Amino acid sequence: MDLNEILGIFRLDKQEYLERILDGKLRFTPVEKYKVAEDKEFHRNDSMEGLKRVSQDAGYRGWIPVNLGNGAILEIRPFIKLQVAGALPTVSVLCFSIVTRADISDLEKFSEYKMDPRMFEFGKIALVIRDIQQFIDRFLEKAKQVGLKPDNGIVEYVDGDKHEGVIKRIGFTKLKDPFEYQKEYRLTLGFNGKAPEEYILDIGSIRDIAEIHPVKCQA
Repeated sequence: MDLNEILGIFRLDKQEYLERILDGKLRFTPVEKYKVAEDKEFHRNDSMEGLKRVSQDAGYRGWIPVNLGNGAILEIRPFIKLQVAGALPTVSVLCFSIVTRADISDLEKFSEYKMDPRMFEFGKIALVIRDIQQFIDRFLEKAKQVGLKPDNGIVEYVDGDKHEGVIKRIGFTKLKDPFEYQKEYRLTLGFNGKAPEEYILDIGSIRDIAEIHPVKCQA
């Protein structure tokens, strides 16, 4: 996607958490925690989170002959189970979603944005960041100051039944089905060792470039 088509990024959450982000307190969570989320957070649970490599080779790619015992032979294709290398434990993420020019004409009309109803599993209040570049610049500068490895970008959604090989950008790859509707934009932090259960990066107030909007589910 052309980055010029992105009007802004937003996050749906509880008001108290969004107020913390407005104050510049960015809370990062280890990416591997999203591999197996709690039942109440099924909308976050993705088996591809944090993977370093994906292999579709289950040992046999063709058809397997099965003797039915009556002289007949039935050929079946085996179920190809997604095989993976372990998740990278050193990466933490903070997730947003993008709003584009195709969604609304400008951010002043964010309340008119008809997002996928499934998004409201995350909350019904949105923190909208108008100046993405300023936000990213502050994030990158602070992360580097404290000796961490920052990254940011749009999440790539892939077909879990077909995608194979090394994951080039760990933390930026998710299953297309069923997560593509989330249209994620992420910030990531790389740690020298195992990522902490929670990490707060304080970039200072962003109230000059962001605000909170109530939103409502629209048919």
